[in-house]
Amino acid sequence: MTEKINIIIPKNNSIFIILILVFLLFSVVLYAFPLLFIFLFNNILGNLLLIAGVIIVGMMNFRLAFGLAAIFIILFQAFSLSKKSMSMSSSSTLEGFTEWSPDLKDKFLKFENTYNPNFQFDMNIIQQQASPEEVQYLLKNNKWPWSDSVKTMYQNAIMTNSIISIDPGVALDVAQTIYNETAVKELLSWNTKEGQFLLSGVTIGHTDGLPDNVNNIVRCGYNSGGDSLNDSVMEKIVNVGYDGINGSMIQNITPVDNADIPTLVPGFKFLKGDCNPCLALNDPANYSCPFSLNVGDGGEVSSIWKNLWGLNDSYNSNNNNSNNSNNNSKKDFPLLNELKNELDKAFITLQDNNTNATNATNATNATNATNATNATNATNATNGANGANDISSTNRDAITQSVIPFVDSNM
Repeated sequence: MTEKINIIIPKNNSIFIILILVFLLFSVVLYAFPLLFIFLFNNILGNLLLIAGVIIVGMMNFRLAFGLAAIFIILFQAFSLSKKSMSMSSSSTLEGFTEWSPDLKDKFLKFENTYNPNFQFDMNIIQQQASPEEVQYLLKNNKWPWSDSVKTMYQNAIMTNSIISIDPGVALDVAQTIYNETAVKELLSWNTKEGQFLLSGVTIGHTDGLPDNVNNIVRCGYNSGGDSLNDSVMEKIVNVGYDGINGSMIQNITPVDNADIPTLVPGFKFLKGDCNPCLALNDPANYSCPFSLNVGDGGEVSSIWKNLWGLNDSYNSNNNNSNNSNNNSKKDFPLLNELKNELDKAFITLQDNNTNATNATNATNATNATNATNATNATNATNGANGANDISSTNRDAITQSVIPFVDSNM
């Protein structure tokens, strides 16, 4: 029996046992102090200490030193491979963009501290959203490069917003100094029906006996068995009742198969087959699951989501049908439409006449005014100009504050 054991463990097994004990002790120390592991294997000084330790042990026992050197080499190679895989995964999250140089980062931060001192920017997220070429454009032109389609969508969003009252052109100029194109696309997308559906979900029913404002919903959530940032799935949340001990709401949360979403969500329809619509919430976002949502508007896809999903004009059929219906109504009621046009022209003409009459009266008053009155008017005009300058500087701050709530997001 002893001879069989010695096939695995040498007869002079003291060195073998020492190596095992050293390995176990080294593993425990590294587990308790992970920063020590990083220092020893990711630092030149740490590497020199390991080499010196092996040399010292070799002076006492060559075979023991050889065993330690083998263990250190294996750990060093494992650490190098792990660091390489981490760098590859982090670079893959930059969406194909080249990482910014340190000099470019410094220039960007100086620019933002000068033009947008009240904003804080997360450099990790910014580098995922914008390429170095876009940053160079920002530094040269004092604004981010936006495509014409994104400019149009942003101006339309400002014009149709019932809370913000601001000139769309001014709002565009202010926003371009703050948000890159990728960021503003995300902001625009969350303010649409598709974005609200992904963020907040929809009501699918109500549990009897619960308050009227406590509804069962279907919305995107995170898969408990996956990555908390990149494993968003559609979930069905049913409220069961209140806990008898702490009063919290008891909920049954179950994943929803992609094929069952159109059945559960009224007006929902996949445009390119069954898929996971919650992928758009991943980080980075995955826009590979287009869908339409009919909320009483015929199911027309929002412009920003057409852009993100890469859809063409073939998905504008509903909008074209509504336009055709408007054209048909004009043909069916030509007299009413002509009457409306004439009333509009009369209203504009009346406004012009009132303006001309007011101008004529002002001209007469100006002619009959005395020199003293003119001097007083000049003084008032000067004061008014000074006040206008104060108002102009104030308007810049007001414009910024009014634009930001609409397009506020973590950068």
